[in-house]
Amino acid sequence: MEPIIQITDAGYRYDSLQEVDHSHWAVREVNLAVNKGEYLAIMGPNGSGKSTLAKMLNALLLPVEGRVEIQGLDTRQEENLFLIRRIVGMVFQNPDNQIVGTTVKDDVAFGLENLGVPPEEMVKRVEEVLNQVGLKGMEKSFPHHLSGGQKQRLAIAGVIAMRPDVIVFDEATSMLDPIGRDEVLKAMKDLHQSGITVIHITHSIREALHAERVVIVANGRVERDQPSKELFRQPEDWAQWSLETPLFVELKNRLLKRGLPVRQEITGMEELVEELWRLMSRT
Repeated sequence: MEPIIQITDAGYRYDSLQEVDHSHWAVREVNLAVNKGEYLAIMGPNGSGKSTLAKMLNALLLPVEGRVEIQGLDTRQEENLFLIRRIVGMVFQNPDNQIVGTTVKDDVAFGLENLGVPPEEMVKRVEEVLNQVGLKGMEKSFPHHLSGGQKQRLAIAGVIAMRPDVIVFDEATSMLDPIGRDEVLKAMKDLHQSGITVIHITHSIREALHAERVVIVANGRVERDQPSKELFRQPEDWAQWSLETPLFVELKNRLLKRGLPVRQEITGMEELVEELWRLMSRT
């Protein structure tokens, strides 16, 4: 099966305004394939290049070297840009920067109007996507009255209304409280189950575990590319990539050291609590 995204020896450089010789490569020699319908997490510390890589996926940034192809379309060719941005949607860090409508309904309809979607189809899509992200009944609400999680879900609704094949979430949970973060993570999971390719840019190991596959970026290069469950097999590597160990992992490791047969596959605090209840019920 041909990947929906193919990155080959790609690099991007932010040139110094004073001296080109002081150019800084944000990413370099990146090779990565993303399959249709995949749930991929790209993680790394601040300054690793992961957000630069995210912006290269829908041609917001064009590679200085190598190439990025979306369904075989080269992002460097200007005639491909409109179609590429129809294929790959983006959800960014700050939901306030993505909302343009005076009401929830108007905000979702904004992108559809720009695409020239017929009014009857527009009404149908707005209703469909608001139901999909859990905002049904809030069509006439003012976006600035929404919670952070609701705003981000509104931004997601605006993207999925345009029916992309891929949605890139660039640190889309980093400005949210725990409730809002969980709301957006659930929306990502639901989108993946509906067949959309989800790419989640994050620095959180806890969030990355929701994905099927994890790519770790450090110093602008891909350091690891592996199934998400294999993250647990190299916890000693997390510190070198400035990745914070989740609390449930620390607790699980302490329990294992005390001789409790806790399953390695646990990916969250709730699962850990359930596992402890299971072990206690056996005694």
